[in-house]
Amino acid sequence: MGVHPGTRNLTPPPEAASALAWIAAASVPVTALEEAATIRLALDACARTIARKSAAATTQRRKRAVFHNAASYAVELRLLDSNPVDRIQWKAPAVAQTVDRRVVADPAQIRRLLTAVRGLSDRGKHLEAFYACLYYGYLRPSEAIMLKEADCRLPSRGWGRIDLATSAARAGKDWTDDGTARQQRGLKHRAQHETRSIPIPPVLVRLLRARLKRYGTAPDGRIFFTVRGGLIQDSAYIAVWQDARAVALPSAQQASLLAGAALRPAACGRVPGAERRGCPPPKSPAAPGTASSCC
Repeated sequence: MGVHPGTRNLTPPPEAASALAWIAAASVPVTALEEAATIRLALDACARTIARKSAAATTQRRKRAVFHNAASYAVELRLLDSNPVDRIQWKAPAVAQTVDRRVVADPAQIRRLLTAVRGLSDRGKHLEAFYACLYYGYLRPSEAIMLKEADCRLPSRGWGRIDLATSAARAGKDWTDDGTARQQRGLKHRAQHETRSIPIPPVLVRLLRARLKRYGTAPDGRIFFTVRGGLIQDSAYIAVWQDARAVALPSAQQASLLAGAALRPAACGRVPGAERRGCPPPKSPAAPGTASSCC
């Protein structure tokens, strides 16, 4: 159960106090982790959802890692002699390495979707280049939200470049330093202050140039912003995208997950030419439908 650092010294409300009391009563002592049966129970819990169904492979791996780190901390505190998780044979479930082409929009569908976005509303016009950054530039939403004009090289003709430096991960208002939903930070899987340079195709260069000409930037130089200059929220860009799917895609495709989650995986799934769009070349020739590592 997460406890916000700023509220740890405060008296919890009755419902939180009751939950904490139940957790304390139901928890086993740390020394119980010396028993293999206890570790296996914990790992089994990591592999299940609240509904007791099998969790996704990535979820299982993440929860197991958190559990392992907690046991390592107990070792640091000398509550355990060694990490008991290491003594249990637990095979991590395989994580899919291919892109499901049934849910990946092709370039023609993407063009129709972007046209639909532009025609929906003023908000859609604001967000057209945002979605284009996810597809043509391989940006994460958290990276596109923090994209600044100074990060972009946008020539009048030909390919351009984006030099990413920051992102804004969503943590929730209770967990950020300034009380906003997103926390500015460095790039995912990168050292602090490390940047990522991404060549971008002419179509994205044109969209970004048009976006800047029409709307300018926020006071801090960000390209995408709300009416008041704030950070774009998930609810805004997700809602517009779903509306665009309803306009641009046939009913059968709307019922499927085609282009329903994110544009970046669709871009990564198009392996040919991935290096030119900012992905490092794969260590070995990629099979059709295999996602290259553009993180």
